[in-house]
Amino acid sequence: MSNSNPLKRLMEAAASAQPSVAKRPKSAHGNSAVSPWKNVLRQYIDRPEQFGAEVVLENTADYVLIRDAYPKASVHLLAIARTCAAPDVLALNRSHLALLEKLLDVAVRTKAAHPAKTLRVGFHAVPSMAHLHMHLIADDFVSDSLKTKQHWNTFTTAFFIPLEKAIADIAEFGSVQADKSELELLLKRPLACHKCGFKPSNMPLLKKHLLEHVRLAENTKNH
Repeated sequence: MSNSNPLKRLMEAAASAQPSVAKRPKSAHGNSAVSPWKNVLRQYIDRPEQFGAEVVLENTADYVLIRDAYPKASVHLLAIARTCAAPDVLALNRSHLALLEKLLDVAVRTKAAHPAKTLRVGFHAVPSMAHLHMHLIADDFVSDSLKTKQHWNTFTTAFFIPLEKAIADIAEFGSVQADKSELELLLKRPLACHKCGFKPSNMPLLKKHLLEHVRLAENTKNH
């Protein structure tokens, strides 16, 4: 008999999205302890074929699309630029517009593949990992890997720069219009629900609250 509990189905879907590869891949010397976490995305650019289709969803000359190894929602993908030397979205200029248009196509197709989800598509202003990469993430934020206030604020404040803003700003001004130091301050902002503004005192309360939004959305869809 099928599982009739929508919240349980969502949690199971989020768990099943975890890729079946080592989370902290080994270095070329076989010692994971010396593998720089900041450069962990490089392996997907250099050796995408070693991960399999359940992890690497697309592999082109311009980008590699993968499932995030630590997804922060029921859907969380990364589009990693293969040849772009810019370290982050704030360093992009008009010469990168062609790449951003290709990433926009990825976003359109990914949204079409997940019609029941609302996806946020964009970049962290100050990414924790090297190599320009774009997040495509469901706004349910149902995941065991979502653990800290910083995790939350990187996706739900202006620290998260939407792809559309990046394209529009660069086309008009030549770069993304944002102050990096001001955006970094947002990571210390108190927790607040991105849907209703509820201000929980800690992450467990926020995550419980987020499930209430999921339940409400399921009930609305079923009536």
